[in-house]
Amino acid sequence: MLQGKHVVQVDEVVDMGAPARERYMPKTGPRCLKLHLTDGHQQVIGIEFRAIPALSWDCPAGTKVVLENVNVKRGVLMLQPENLAALGGLVESLEAARKRAIEVWNLPPSGRSQRDGPRDILGEAQAAARRAAP
Repeated sequence: MLQGKHVVQVDEVVDMGAPARERYMPKTGPRCLKLHLTDGHQQVIGIEFRAIPALSWDCPAGTKVVLENVNVKRGVLMLQPENLAALGGLVESLEAARKRAIEVWNLPPSGRSQRDGPRDILGEAQAAARRAAP
């Protein structure tokens, strides 16, 4: 258990309950958010164990949240409304990179031939995010 109160920054939010193509699109129904969090020194992963109304898939990069007495399973924070409070915030350079990566992720499939192999959506999105950095 991660005891006490800790303020951390949300670097990225992904709806891992959605098919890969729909992870960065608005949708209704069940979801399971995966949060990439940092305290400035280390990065951790948090999973939305129960739906947290204060969070959404399009949560701005750089949003600050307070964690309090969070259960940890296999190194992953189990997040729920009782142990997470959103404070808000934004880091412009991170948000620009997040938006550019989402644009690339959501591009329609290109006219690639079968012999070219599958498109590396993740690699393309990561490259786009790096290009957006100042």
